[in-house]
Amino acid sequence: PIFVSAINVGGLVGSITAGPISEWLGVKASLITFSHLGAIGGMLLVWGNDGVTMTLARGMIGVYSSFILCCVPVYNIEVASKAPWRFYGGVLALSIRMGVFLSYLFGIWLGYRWLALIYLVMILFMNLNLVFLPESPRWLRKMGWEERAEKASKYYFDFNGE
Repeated sequence: PIFVSAINVGGLVGSITAGPISEWLGVKASLITFSHLGAIGGMLLVWGNDGVTMTLARGMIGVYSSFILCCVPVYNIEVASKAPWRFYGGVLALSIRMGVFLSYLFGIWLGYRWLALIYLVMILFMNLNLVFLPESPRWLRKMGWEERAEKASKYYFDFNGE
C-alpha cells in the first residue's frame, strides 16, 4: 500500500508547496527547478531495483506532477490574453487525460521502465521550451524588476497581437 500511495502523498506535498514556492522563485523558475525532482524520480524508476527506491521515485513524481498541475495554469493566465484563458485550461485538462490514456495504452506493450523514459523525454521537452520563455510580467513587477517586466510584456503581448 505504501508503494501505491507514494504518488498521492507526493502530490499532496507538491500541492501544498506550489503556491508559496512559485511566489518566491517565480512560476517559470519553479517549474524548471521542480522538473529536476521529476527527472530524478523518473531516473530512479528506470534504474531502481528495490521497493524503497521505487516508492521514493513515485513520491518524487507525485510532487513534480502536482507542482505542474498547480503552476502551469497560473503561468498561462499570467501571460495569455484574456480571450484564450478557458481554451488553455481546456487544453491542459485534455492533455492530462490524454497522457493518462496513452500511458495505459502504451503500458500494454511497454514496461514501466520504457514509460519512465518517455516521461523523461517529456520533461526535457518542457524544459527546452521554458528556457526560451521569459518569466511572467506580473511576477517580475512584484519583484520590482520593471525593465524585465516590460520586455516580458512586449514578448507576450506583442507576440499575441495585443
